[in-house]
Amino acid sequence: MEAAKARPGTTVSDISRAQTDDMATLSFALTEPQGGSYFRLIRTKGTQYTLVIQFPEAIRSKATLLKDGYFGSFKITHP
Repeated sequence: MEAAKARPGTTVSDISRAQTDDMATLSFALTEPQGGSYFRLIRTKGTQYTLVIQFPEAIRSKATLLKDGYFGSFKITHP
């Protein structure tokens, strides 16, 4: 997130963090001149998962509608 903010014309927004037991989640949005991305980073004790939705600016509204369902479909199960 910090590296992306340093790129010219890039904005980081919608930053949210959550901690549940041994799982930390960071979500944020990037807006760049050519489009955008939604990110969700999930860290557990020994693993990091990165979920990304990238889109051209012309379909931002469609990507926004799909974001919560896509990110919510990712489930971590513990043995």
